Amino acid sequence: MEASDVRSSEHLNITDPKALASHPIPPCDDKFNTKFPCYDFVWSGNQSRRVSDIVSAIMANNPGRPIPTNKVKSFKGPEEVDVWFTSHPLHAPGALHFTERNATVISYGVQTNSSSATKRGRTEDPTFKFLVPLQIAAEREIARFLIGDPKFGWSFGFKEFPQPVVAKDVTISPLNLMGPVFFLAFSMFGFVLQLGSLATEKELKLRQV
Repeated sequence: MEASDVRSSEHLNITDPKALASHPIPPCDDKFNTKFPCYDFVWSGNQSRRVSDIVSAIMANNPGRPIPTNKVKSFKGPEEVDVWFTSHPLHAPGALHFTERNATVISYGVQTNSSSATKRGRTEDPTFKFLVPLQIAAEREIARFLIGDPKFGWSFGFKEFPQPVVAKDVTISPLNLMGPVFFLAFSMFGFVLQLGSLATEKELKLRQV
């Protein structure tokens, strides 16, 4: 029986990875082990009107799927987001934190759970599935907002780093599971017999000068 996760990149020899150009923010329903009701993302900085406009643009311009308002939740600051994440685990895959520093600088941060999740032999990569789409969306709409062009082109392509096979073949067989136990028991059986013979010889005072 061969494990399903041999299809993950750790088990592949990647010499020329393909660029992933379109990174829409996925629906939270697609996340492994999610809890409902869920949100596609949450964000902080809602005291700023400019930040609110940027988030609205992120939702409206998500490639292939505008994000509905009931799938986004806002907070005043990162501390409130941390409290909400603690009390609502697995209800959102990530958060965007915006700070309006001055008229020409709006900074942001991305907060996601970097732990990989596995479901039915498939592994979910939180970096490419959630972090990268949130990062691209935030940078794109901040740039469009600051230059005053809502149609400004913003396209990125990301590639997985080339690598050899870094994980051993995952093969599960009865021999792999029970073999070590069987050989240990077999060797211990002979060892016990030898100890028994030695004790008998000692009691009968055999092989003694």
